[in-house]
Amino acid sequence: MVDQIEEYVCPPGEVCIKSLLYRGFGLFWERKGLLVSAYLIVLTILLCGNFVFFWVGGNVLLGPFNLGIYKMSLATVRNQDTDIFDILAGFEHFLPAFIANILIHIAAFFASWLLLIPGLLVFLTYAPMYFFILEEDMGFWDAMEASRKMTWGNKKLWLTLGAAILAINFAGFLCFLVGLVVTIPFSRVLIALAYEEERKEKFEV
Repeated sequence: MVDQIEEYVCPPGEVCIKSLLYRGFGLFWERKGLLVSAYLIVLTILLCGNFVFFWVGGNVLLGPFNLGIYKMSLATVRNQDTDIFDILAGFEHFLPAFIANILIHIAAFFASWLLLIPGLLVFLTYAPMYFFILEEDMGFWDAMEASRKMTWGNKKLWLTLGAAILAINFAGFLCFLVGLVVTIPFSRVLIALAYEEERKEKFEV
């Protein structure tokens, strides 16, 4: 696996989605059990919250749980220790995660009235947003702005990644929805990997 991944490492400064996909899959595969289990636990909690509290409970918890999942994804990319309890890490930043998640979904909803693509672009624009809340302890607005600047600053990378993630999850959807249990956690690892590459390039670490 490592040899195959190294073959697709691109020269510095170039965008190579193939490299990102191969490396991301290798990282995901090493912790597939943990990441898929975390996703299933969170999904179950959100569905129960929506059922018990009439679609309110799940929406309130979605942002903090997303932050926890993204923390696990970033730890996977960095080869750091993580465990199932990290799904709760987002509750340490409950308010910014909750507000940012609500604002993103509202913006995506109104954008989707125009076409499907603008709604997807909203989600893509703010895909790395949770990392800024987690690592920089930013408020919701600052984190959203930092995410927008990152994605708009390298449109080719993020648009290509967004198209790849859309295709991957569509394939998961075609597998009687069961494939999404794997493709969604994998997609988050890809977002974490793209964020990490952008961060390294900015700070030259």
